[in-house]
Amino acid sequence: MRPKQSGLTRKYVTITSKCAYLNKQRVIVCFAFPTITIRNNAGEMHSRAWWESMFSCIVLTRFVLRRDFAKTTLNTTWNNFRHAFVWDNDNFKTNLFAHPYHGNLYFNSARSNGFSFWQSVPFTIGGSMMWEFFGEKEPPALNDMLATSFGGVAIGEVFHRVSALILNDRAHGTNRLFREMAATIINPMQGLKRILNGDAWRTRNKNFLYHDFFRDSCRAF
Repeated sequence: MRPKQSGLTRKYVTITSKCAYLNKQRVIVCFAFPTITIRNNAGEMHSRAWWESMFSCIVLTRFVLRRDFAKTTLNTTWNNFRHAFVWDNDNFKTNLFAHPYHGNLYFNSARSNGFSFWQSVPFTIGGSMMWEFFGEKEPPALNDMLATSFGGVAIGEVFHRVSALILNDRAHGTNRLFREMAATIINPMQGLKRILNGDAWRTRNKNFLYHDFFRDSCRAF
């Protein structure tokens, strides 16, 4: 049986199906594994993902939220490079919630632009380093970078997959509106991308699903 193709990956990713045999239960479980196909627009993918990461990192915090610690200058940036890494003592919700959630935004900036799980990891690490050195006036903190990078990858993939289960480009009307709103709340970077490229209201009868597991691709003996 030919596997279906995910709407999320229709431009950059080719979906292939592989089957894992569970001998004791005599069931064939079929999964669809995304395989990245880099084409001429690979540069556009990279630049869009980095710009979205920068927006979620510096622009949003400094110019929208107007946080004092994000009002950096050339002097504060230079001091961050001169200063050794520190281990800060911020509270629990900052270090182990806010930083991983911020890392999730970096991760899904790449994930929503067609990159695979492992290809999105460098964007998370790079976004974390960009924030520590360029995004705030405080010295770079090692525990912040670790929490942002590893925590961001962990929850970012969860948010990516959960939001993908909600999206359905064949839906329309109120059903479509609530699906897009729910998916955007869970995965804001994907929602931003869908609004900018028009996928948020574009309907399709083919390639309308965004998840890579198909129950109808499995059969039992």
